[in-house]
Amino acid sequence: MGMNFEEFGQDTGYFLSFEQALRAPENGVNLRIVVNRSREVSDLLIHPHPESNVTTYHIDFPYYVTYMVSVEDFTRWNDYNTFHGDDFRIYDQSTLLDYFYKEHSVAKELFNEPLVHYMLGCHEIIVDILSYSEPTITKVDAD
Repeated sequence: MGMNFEEFGQDTGYFLSFEQALRAPENGVNLRIVVNRSREVSDLLIHPHPESNVTTYHIDFPYYVTYMVSVEDFTRWNDYNTFHGDDFRIYDQSTLLDYFYKEHSVAKELFNEPLVHYMLGCHEIIVDILSYSEPTITKVDAD
């Protein structure tokens, strides 16, 4: 059974690493973000070593508008942005949302609901996703 974004973010004390983003529409999933999670950042660095204590998760968006993967060194703090969460953020306002609405005005015309800006703070990587639908997070069985 999957969790929602806020539930996953409330389970604190973990580090994340970004593995990949997949754009392959199947079974109601249009964007899949694959992340690894561990209590020790060193485990993420040696993964997939058998002694690493890492769990892999799929963060599945049934629909998304855009996503961006950035190296953390090229990001900066912006006091304009307001959000809740830490490594899993949901923004109330952001410059990315403002930019998207300004440059892609059809977004407001096509849907009768606001876009949501989700952010994943991974080790050395930031993943931003704009979506009208909430993602489901599922633990991947290690086989």
